[in-house]
Amino acid sequence: MKKLLLLASVVAVTFYVFYSCSFTSGKNIDEGISTSMEKAAEVANIFYGFNLNDFEVEKGEIQKDWTLSHLFLPFNVSQQAINTLENDAKKNADFKYVTKGNNYTMLCSKNASKNALYCIYDKNPYELVVFNLKDSLYAYSIKKEVSYKEKQISGKIKEGSSLYMSIQGELDNLAVASELVDEIAETYAWTIDFFKLYPDDEYKVIFEEKSVEKNPMGIGKIKAVYFKHQGNDHYGFAYTQNNEEAFFDEKGQGLKKAFLKAPLKFSRISSPFSKNRFHPVQKRWKAHLGTDYAAPTGTPILATADGVVEAAHYTAANGNYVKLKHNGTYQTGYLHMSKIAKGMKPGVRVKQGDVIGYVGSTGLATGPHVCYRFWKNGNQIDHRKEKFQASEPIKKDNMDAYLKFIAPLKDALDEL
Repeated sequence: MKKLLLLASVVAVTFYVFYSCSFTSGKNIDEGISTSMEKAAEVANIFYGFNLNDFEVEKGEIQKDWTLSHLFLPFNVSQQAINTLENDAKKNADFKYVTKGNNYTMLCSKNASKNALYCIYDKNPYELVVFNLKDSLYAYSIKKEVSYKEKQISGKIKEGSSLYMSIQGELDNLAVASELVDEIAETYAWTIDFFKLYPDDEYKVIFEEKSVEKNPMGIGKIKAVYFKHQGNDHYGFAYTQNNEEAFFDEKGQGLKKAFLKAPLKFSRISSPFSKNRFHPVQKRWKAHLGTDYAAPTGTPILATADGVVEAAHYTAANGNYVKLKHNGTYQTGYLHMSKIAKGMKPGVRVKQGDVIGYVGSTGLATGPHVCYRFWKNGNQIDHRKEKFQASEPIKKDNMDAYLKFIAPLKDALDEL
């Protein structure tokens, strides 16, 4: 028993000596633990390289019509210093102005209230601008940490629903859902008419969710997508060929075609192509040789294919409109714009997807929309019934590598 007590005493003394030596000489264990916790607290208060414990911290939000002067003058920064900071920020941080709703953190001296030493401004979700007010006046930007995580979702279009409503139900983050819908629509812009989806149309997507400092903010890239539209299967796989990434189907055919399905990214068909329609303004039956896409005023209107501007002006019937010539066979027209995009004039070349104007209701129109007209060999036709040649397919030499690349992606889509 004595030997056991002696051994216990040795262990106790060793334990005490070990932990006593772990702290500053002359302090007891409690003091050492307290000091350690204080240091941990300091480390935990680091904010983009600044120890907030060293400052009086004031956080706020940019208000309507604010400038840098509104931000800095209450913190004892002179107008001359503000001008210097503004010029330096333009040059070194691509900063032009503060934006309503963006956050800022002002780091002030502990010895003088409201005396700013640094300002950290949220330029956008991905970048900060730091203003140094302490010694020399300058600004620099900090990129926030961005991470990517693969996600998979699937769903069906319900009666009275839309692709956006369906995907919104599958994802918690509205920003991610909105961006994903746009990317899917752009991927199939040449293949699927998203203005005429049907109940039980279904989709499956493998994509990268982009997070900033662990907060979901949007999407990186779509890796693979499947859309079942009116009973037809449409696969799309992102693949790089000739140093250019594009989408191809399961057989290696390109999804991109000569013409977009519509001149707007998202909208609804308010009046289809018809040989006999009751005109809402003229109040009589007549042919409607175009397709009306209703959308809010100011929505960008896109050139559906590469071409040259033939006309860009105003008429009483068409309102503000642009007409493009694409080749010896096809021409397109875009009517009732609120305004024509800057630079649009006869002879100007445009690329597919370029903004050529904005939705409006000028001319003979009862509400904001774009009337999209399509000519083939001089005759106006229903563009939705026209078949267009796809872009270059996967080359024969690349086919084996392509099929091997998409195999696991296709299996993943089929299993969703």
